[in-house]
Amino acid sequence: MTIYRNFICALTATLFFTSTYYLLLPALPLYLTEQGLDNFSIGLIMGIFSVTSLLLRPVSGRLIDLKGRKGIMFIAIGSYLLSPLFFRLGTGSLVMGLVQILFGFAIGSFTTAITTYVADIAPRHLMARFIGRHSIAIIIAKGMAPALGLALAVRYGFPLALGLSICIALLSVLFVHRLEEPPLSTSSNSVSTSFREIITTKMILLPTITLFAGLITFGAINVMLSLFAAAREIPNPELFFVIHTLTVIATRLITGKLPGSSLSAQVIFSMLVLFLSLVLMSQVQQFWQLMAVAVIYGIGYGAIYPALSSLLILSTPDHLRGTALGIYTAGFDLGVATGAVLAGLSEFIGFSMAYLVTALIPLLGLLLFVALYLPAVKKTAGTDLSE
Repeated sequence: MTIYRNFICALTATLFFTSTYYLLLPALPLYLTEQGLDNFSIGLIMGIFSVTSLLLRPVSGRLIDLKGRKGIMFIAIGSYLLSPLFFRLGTGSLVMGLVQILFGFAIGSFTTAITTYVADIAPRHLMARFIGRHSIAIIIAKGMAPALGLALAVRYGFPLALGLSICIALLSVLFVHRLEEPPLSTSSNSVSTSFREIITTKMILLPTITLFAGLITFGAINVMLSLFAAAREIPNPELFFVIHTLTVIATRLITGKLPGSSLSAQVIFSMLVLFLSLVLMSQVQQFWQLMAVAVIYGIGYGAIYPALSSLLILSTPDHLRGTALGIYTAGFDLGVATGAVLAGLSEFIGFSMAYLVTALIPLLGLLLFVALYLPAVKKTAGTDLSE
């Protein structure tokens, strides 16, 4: 029962702390506009969050292995709580850029640390279930918090949205404090292994590249959806996100019940579905077709992360788990960003061709997974077995 109590605390802490930034995500641009910043400056400022999160995840992952999971969680929350002090310094581009760096470090470090913690407490044969259900908390936070933050900012102003964000961050401290952290690995390898050796390890690098290839689809579809729908004159494209999110949640609840021996098959299936989603997206002309893609893509996106994450975790030594997840989740962020850039090719070759070209990348990722990663997994005792 202790495992499940800790898991519930981890879920709640994740839901609360992830919500803090996403409350401000739609509200901050409005606030900066009121302060006189132009759209280009605001775009650069908002982009700093993603870049910081991407670059610092591997670093924070290394610290998680060396210093412990809860310690990094508290540092991340503390960093976030410093943000109101920066707002008092002004709203210039430099100050707001520093705030975004702070936010990027806080959210990136916290989510890496809490995911590593969940992997620590999860029984091996239930790894995909724990990882998948934990990720649902992040999905809910990213889905609900922006709507609440925008409503507060529009009706009552940005200070109230910021205040609520800080209060939620403080609440997350209570749940992190209740987590019972397993003993930190005392292996001398955790210190002697260089970061370069870790990042080039086949069992970490290959799943990271596979996730990167799969998550390019997210950036290609979601980021450019409004422009795609406008070009095809498809009404109510916002419903895509609703259907997609519900499908992802349902998929992760269902796949979490599958045996551990099916993890590799789940990854193969997911990558094929992600490839198919982009091919179908290139042909969408009507509303019902867009909703069908939302369901199909939701299944692929929902299944890939917990299955591939579990393979990574189960084949990585405990003393390198935080670093591995830091590198791996950076691949997630980079894939989304790259997908958005590739979708931008639609300006020159049209949406249909841009999606078809992008669809080749998850297919290449699948070939890499089958040809190079699967043989390595099968050599790792207990990795892909239900124990």
